[in-house]
Amino acid sequence: MKTNRLLNRVAGLFCLTSILWGQYAWNTGEISFSYGSPIPDQQLSLTGDLLPDAVPDQGVGGFEISQGDTNLIMLVAQNTYVLEEDTLADIFILFMNDTLPMEPGTYLVNPSPEALKLFVWMREIDPDVLPGLINADFTIDSLASLNPFISISGQFDIVEINAFQLQMNFAGMMFSPSFETMSILNGAIHTISTFPVSVYSQGALDYVEGGESGNISGELNPLINSEGVGAVRTEVQDTITYNLISYHEMEENRYDVFGVTLVGDEASFLATTADLEFPISILENEFPMAVPFMLKNVAVQDVLELLESGEMPSPDSLSQIYLPISQGTAYLNFTDVGDASLDFENITMSNITGDFTQLSENWILGNSSTNSIDGKFVIQIPDSPIVGAPYPNPFNSSTIIPVNLTRPMQLDLEIYNILGQNVAYIRLGEYSSGSHHIPLNMGLYKLSGGLYYFSFRGNTQILDTGSFLYLK
Repeated sequence: MKTNRLLNRVAGLFCLTSILWGQYAWNTGEISFSYGSPIPDQQLSLTGDLLPDAVPDQGVGGFEISQGDTNLIMLVAQNTYVLEEDTLADIFILFMNDTLPMEPGTYLVNPSPEALKLFVWMREIDPDVLPGLINADFTIDSLASLNPFISISGQFDIVEINAFQLQMNFAGMMFSPSFETMSILNGAIHTISTFPVSVYSQGALDYVEGGESGNISGELNPLINSEGVGAVRTEVQDTITYNLISYHEMEENRYDVFGVTLVGDEASFLATTADLEFPISILENEFPMAVPFMLKNVAVQDVLELLESGEMPSPDSLSQIYLPISQGTAYLNFTDVGDASLDFENITMSNITGDFTQLSENWILGNSSTNSIDGKFVIQIPDSPIVGAPYPNPFNSSTIIPVNLTRPMQLDLEIYNILGQNVAYIRLGEYSSGSHHIPLNMGLYKLSGGLYYFSFRGNTQILDTGSFLYLK
């Protein structure tokens, strides 16, 4: 089914975007509410992954992103089924945007475009409409031909919102263009992310491998930076997995990777003043456990797949991976300011071809610039960004990128695909100091839809970088 292929592509892109650029994406969940006209005398409940695997199917999910000065939440519940010989879908959308952050609290239904808050129910429609709805270009006008029920009064109550889940209650009165009414009561939606979530975007690693020492530091984003350090976290039921990943480019588009996978439950990662001990093991029955790993001369796509999977890598997927064959302990510590450190010493590592090496590592992880100087770690506060978030993002034609220049300069824009290939170089011309809004029409460049990142150059020097999702 075309819908399935498109949604899987969108989900993969949102997964990487949530890791590399800190946007939230919840791919599974449940929704329930009472409905009827005029009395809510029927009940609807849907649960499962947003992505349909077959027909019939149902699912719930959504995302939160920032578009310039606007914060946006879109939650989608779908029920796909066969009626006679037609494949149809009922789709329920909750949409909120505001210039203020979306925090726990009560929000009233609001038709104002600057602070739009509403829920929409479309029934017996073509399911191929669904991928286009998972798009920040959402407007009420775009739904008019589907004869939707649209909320005209009511409220949302956000109970909890973070990278791992969103819980919200809702109720209100709906009205359709054909003058039908619908009451919604006791609405509740709970969306969950089983995607890896970035918990530490930057860091530094000091290591000794085979008698040779080295250091890697920087922001975790292999699409932009030639080296970087960070960690992603995945929660599946009661199991929590942290993947610490560092990489550095050895030659063009080839990387060495050092990583550690930590597996445990919530108690395993409780912040205390003492070090948390993780026995180093590759046995699946160890809990908690730490598994150091090492890769040599891999492509950037391998690094991205490590981030996207959120799982412990294995020789089945990466044949040349080095894994531990000796025992030891990794010591994890959380600082008062939210940073983390991890270290272990003298672990023997081997790959399937029988190569051996000895490995010791000392990590520090945080969410500001991190460097290692003379064996001591220094946290640096990043400079104010030059480039703002593109808006809209995602988009299916054009977007606008805010830029703030401290002095006049010649400005150029470079666009790269997910493989790091330069696909467009745009000479923008001379710009004065101050704030500017740079329009970008992706339709001019005959590029396929997908995740792209960009960099602005001022007088040939890279000023700042960012990313966007192009939904073609």
